[in-house]
Amino acid sequence: MSGVINGSLLIGGLSSSAAVTTVFLSAFSKVNGIELSRQGIIDMALSAEKDYVGVNVGKNDQACEVYSKKDNLVLIDNKDDSFKLIPTSPTMKPYEFAIFFSG
Repeated sequence: MSGVINGSLLIGGLSSSAAVTTVFLSAFSKVNGIELSRQGIIDMALSAEKDYVGVNVGKNDQACEVYSKKDNLVLIDNKDDSFKLIPTSPTMKPYEFAIFFSG
C-alpha cells in the first residue's frame, strides 16, 4: 500500500494522531480484505499510540474520529463503548465547544 497524508491539522493538533492512525487502519484493512469493526479500529489505534509509540492518550479521540458524522453530535459512553448520533437541527440553539488543557 502506498499513500499520501495531506491535511490542515497543526502538528500536535487536537486528534491529529488519532486521525492519521484511524484512517491508516481503515485503508490498510480495506486493501487487504480485512473486516474491522468500528470498535476494532478504535482499540487498535489506541494500542498503536499507547503501546507502540508510548503516548499517554485515552480513546475519545479515536472514537470521535470513527463515530462522527456530519451534522450530528456524537454521544460516547465509555463505560460500555456504546455511541449514539444526535442529528442537529436548524431549530437547535447555537452551541460552542471549548477545549482546555488542564495540565
